[in-house]
Amino acid sequence: GFKHLVAGVCEVGAVPLLRVLLLKNNSLSLTPISPGSVQQKRDYAPLSALLSTTQLTELEELDLSENSLFDEQLGVEGAPERVSAAAVVAAGRFPKLRVLKLSDTEMSSEETAAFANALGEGGAPLLEDLDLSGENEGRVGEGEEETGMQALANALHNGRLSQLCRIRLGERLDLSFQHMKAIFEATAHDKTPALRTIEVC
Repeated sequence: GFKHLVAGVCEVGAVPLLRVLLLKNNSLSLTPISPGSVQQKRDYAPLSALLSTTQLTELEELDLSENSLFDEQLGVEGAPERVSAAAVVAAGRFPKLRVLKLSDTEMSSEETAAFANALGEGGAPLLEDLDLSGENEGRVGEGEEETGMQALANALHNGRLSQLCRIRLGERLDLSFQHMKAIFEATAHDKTPALRTIEVC
């Protein structure tokens, strides 16, 4: 299972040249409650280990899409401890990352803000293709409607995503006209000179 995969790839020297890791639609945050059981429980430990390893410095493509990674709120008493979206692009973690797919991971606007702020701090300087598409209905708290997309626009404006060629934001319920305007302004001012494709449908 995923736990054993993570143990393998995180072992020192196990896969020093790994460049592509595709984990789409793999129930990454679920584990059987007991060996052989069909009942499952939340377990974010393997994912946390994967996103905190220093052994994947050659990784260029990471696909975590279609997994319920960010549906549990952080800091809520009694809720399972889970990794923050910001950990995916923590500075120095995956320095050669070019393709990152996080569609349909139930990333709230607040979570998107943390992720975008990490990008704005240079967390993925070579990123070319970013997918944050997918509905996040019910994952936005009161007063948070603009937080995530505005933070993303800010990350584009500060020039830390100069290699970005494509960004996918389809079905995002927290994406407004003002956010799109801010994103387009970033391209107009040559903050993202390589950006050629913006998908919002």
